[in-house]
Amino acid sequence: MSKLIFITVSSIVIIACILFFLNIYFGFTKAFTFSPPENYLPANVSEVDSSGKLTLKTEIGSFSFYVTPDQAYSISKALRNEVSERPLTHDLFKQILFKKNIEFIAATIDKEEANTIFATIYLRDGLTLLQIDSRPSDAIAIALRTNSKIYIAKELVLHAQEIPLTISNITA
Repeated sequence: MSKLIFITVSSIVIIACILFFLNIYFGFTKAFTFSPPENYLPANVSEVDSSGKLTLKTEIGSFSFYVTPDQAYSISKALRNEVSERPLTHDLFKQILFKKNIEFIAATIDKEEANTIFATIYLRDGLTLLQIDSRPSDAIAIALRTNSKIYIAKELVLHAQEIPLTISNITA
């Protein structure tokens, strides 16, 4: 009888420990939320045309820049939810993230410097937030494929309203 009580108590303790650690793990992962950097706005791709002009639209205005024809093709396929017969590079990246259980959190379009636009992708690997420098076209193409948020620095949108876009002045 005492052996049965010992086994029952041991089982309850083991179950309680498992539940405790599961609660800690899932509590941390649920509590993990991404907040974009200060002064960033949510953005949506409103256009990508055959010339490579990509336009991000925000609540206060738009920001456009040019991407390569290959990037424009990849982004437009993602916008239309089209799947290629063979995977494109951005599809492969998405598959690798999925297989490694890494979550693509968001893409940020950060700054323009010397006619080059800089972006960052944010990934979550367990409880670790990874920030990786990226070309904006790659960040956007992957964000679209993973249904992730895109943010843009407010100053880029405000500055874009002051300077007209030409194919020679801003590329990514």
